Amino acid sequence: MGVNMYARVSRNIGTNGHAYAIDEIFPKVRALPGVKGVIMLGNPDRNETISVVLYEDEAALLRNTQAARQLREQTFDNTGHELVDVVSYEVIHVDMDLVE
Repeated sequence: MGVNMYARVSRNIGTNGHAYAIDEIFPKVRALPGVKGVIMLGNPDRNETISVVLYEDEAALLRNTQAARQLREQTFDNTGHELVDVVSYEVIHVDMDLVE
């Protein structure tokens, strides 16, 4: 049984521009209705960045599809990242300590 959350995962080529995404884009993402959190992963050896946006349910994920697309485009315009793919997932399980 899942936790009734969904995630949109964006995989990008590029590892620069993290500060821009964190300072300019993620606050806008967090302000979208139904967004529960944002995680950014980076692998400099692969020149790859992954962003995970967690939504309270599938309806929130679907409702924010266009806004998410526009924010990704804004990020790419300002960082030079290139989109590899965007995939949505049901969150099956979460077990983590919060990071400050």
